[in-house]
Amino acid sequence: MKTFDLLGNEFMSVNYSTLNLYHIDSGLVTRTYCNNFRNSFNTAETSSYFDRTLSSQQFSRVYISELDSNFNLNEELKNKVYVVDKGDEKDFFYIKNNNILVHKTIRKAIIWTLETENYNCLNRINLGNNKYVYWANNNGQIYKIGGELKTSFRAFEYYYHDENRFKVKEIDSVDMDYGYFNYGDYKIRLKNYDRIFKMDTIREDDSYDSYKINYDGICKNNSCNDCLKENWLYEVTKGGKILIDNLGLRYYNKNKLIAFKQNFVLFYSPVIKLDSQYNYRTMNIIYDTINFLVGNRIKRQSLWGFSSTNWNCGQTICGNVPSNILTINGTKISENLNVGLGYEKSIPKMIKINSEVKIDSMVFLNQLKEISWRVVYTVDNRIVLYNKGKAGLYEFNLKDSTVTFKEILPQVFDKIYEKNGLVILNKNNKEDVLSYYLLNRNMRFGKIEYKGTGFFRYQKLDKTKGWMTAEDVLYNDL
Repeated sequence: MKTFDLLGNEFMSVNYSTLNLYHIDSGLVTRTYCNNFRNSFNTAETSSYFDRTLSSQQFSRVYISELDSNFNLNEELKNKVYVVDKGDEKDFFYIKNNNILVHKTIRKAIIWTLETENYNCLNRINLGNNKYVYWANNNGQIYKIGGELKTSFRAFEYYYHDENRFKVKEIDSVDMDYGYFNYGDYKIRLKNYDRIFKMDTIREDDSYDSYKINYDGICKNNSCNDCLKENWLYEVTKGGKILIDNLGLRYYNKNKLIAFKQNFVLFYSPVIKLDSQYNYRTMNIIYDTINFLVGNRIKRQSLWGFSSTNWNCGQTICGNVPSNILTINGTKISENLNVGLGYEKSIPKMIKINSEVKIDSMVFLNQLKEISWRVVYTVDNRIVLYNKGKAGLYEFNLKDSTVTFKEILPQVFDKIYEKNGLVILNKNNKEDVLSYYLLNRNMRFGKIEYKGTGFFRYQKLDKTKGWMTAEDVLYNDL
């Protein structure tokens, strides 16, 4: 640990990144400004000025004469840890190798995760008469007055006086573990934590260094299948004894845990006993409900009141974002710009249609006469154009207040519409989905009906019945 002598000053002011020392001589004040960046300690004197100028500045004076003598942070933290408990976030400070201050932060999201871990060289500032201030770069200063700890450490400068949040504990008694969450008397730990949460390399030398978690290893969507891969398995322990290994835990509340294993869904009681299970052919999640295809029936499991072990890192757009609105009126299209919260619209502007396609009427693929989109989103630019009662599917391109159409399917269908993500075609009492028809140019079904659970009920031309997913995967009745 390096010691820097800064003697002959009467008082100081501190924040985590700077230390200002002041010396008064005949009414004049000289300030010594100190900073500590990447273990490079620097001082720079300013010119002197009158005390009344100093008195008007907004900071709290700390008189050096009031500092406790012989404060030794190494002794203070010998085999001990400063613990700041903020509920779902905990900070730990301890000294390693007598000169490195370790600052570790864990945060409870789905599980306790290691948010940051900093290793900083600890410097001692000698202010004279056995008065010392300790300074760890990227954290701040720490000292004592009247036996009471004082600090500008950002992680707990507002908490160290709160005995419910700040404690000094023996290092062996402190749980700084992460990668798990508690469930009653049980500890449920995410296996392969270090592989999922990629971390930067840690250096433990005298230079400033830190690392943060790289969340690139986390799944980016809300798919159960992604989160039930090998990486996303849990281990259940009690008192250090493993009760269940490789548990595909997905949801839980105080009364039940829901896990998956291959094509089985398993329900555990609060004492981690298997209550029931069943085999499913496929599944989906619609809002707060899981829909399972079990045999030939849809079985539903509400997720209301359950916590999820899924890491969904999708982006969310908030705030007042302008949107474009296209409106169909007969065979004409107009455009508005919505510049407010859905109420303030620009004056409608008529769009010129540059196309040789014959049109009696038109409708957007969702069967609505109006669509809107924001600049941060993409828009489904497909439109259904009718001529003499027959529908065709087209792409529309809007540029410079002119729209053009590009044919996807000609105007020979009785109906074309979108339902739950699937584009359904109807022609001569036969139906199919767009993706299949474009590849095969024939139709398989006499009827396709959406059942509101993410599944479509179908009847083939040969009378075979079954269920179809939104990905056009068929499950014939058993």
